Amino acid sequence: MNRSKIPDKAIKSLYGKAAGRCSFTECRKELILDGKDGASVIGEMAHIYAYGDEGPRANSSLDKLSKNSYDNLILLCPNHHTEIDKRPDKYTIESLTNMKLAHEEWISEALKENMQNVTFSELDVIIKAIANKNIPNPTQDLTLISVSTKINKNDLGKKSQEKIKYGMLKVSSVEEYLSTVLLLDADFPERLKTGFITKYNELKATSITGDDLFEEMFQFSCLNKTTDFLYSASGLAVLVYFFQNCEVFEK
Repeated sequence: MNRSKIPDKAIKSLYGKAAGRCSFTECRKELILDGKDGASVIGEMAHIYAYGDEGPRANSSLDKLSKNSYDNLILLCPNHHTEIDKRPDKYTIESLTNMKLAHEEWISEALKENMQNVTFSELDVIIKAIANKNIPNPTQDLTLISVSTKINKNDLGKKSQEKIKYGMLKVSSVEEYLSTVLLLDADFPERLKTGFITKYNELKATSITGDDLFEEMFQFSCLNKTTDFLYSASGLAVLVYFFQNCEVFEK
């Protein structure tokens, strides 16, 4: 594996958990920019332990797979990628690891704060985009179980559990929205559910499980608008609505 072949799974996790922003504490600029010709990605995936055996913060005992894993990567803007590699004495393994963790905690708090601001306007964008996908209607067991049991069965860790807790704050708003839309389009809620089930089944057919699977479903639910915390919160609320109602994930 060479530097250019960081696994897709690691790339998605890195951009998703960093909300597409620079992880440098004094920066946090958006690294996915919308334009007329589509999105432009200006972020760089920096290695915490150097990829090469003689680079900054080198560790020759790590294999190439480990060096290109999510755990050894931090998302940065080009300027701060250059800075951390030019000053390895200041930006040590410990400081970069702590910086990455602090950034993800900041994202989590921003998601929690924005959950309170979710309105029908944001839900409308998220829900209609998913419901209007042209996908087949899968069969699904809708047996209800408790949220805590479902969390354990799907092997979800602390960060996924926090997201579920935040999303549950707006589940009632999702229910209210769907009840309103149902009066105008009787098939709409079923199409929305089908969108989530189809994506879930697609991911389950790969090797993705647990927190990684939940993160992928979260990215899907917010239309990959991770740099916009309000839309991320809206998508999370919809995902948790279906999680709670046992219409996606193992039960």
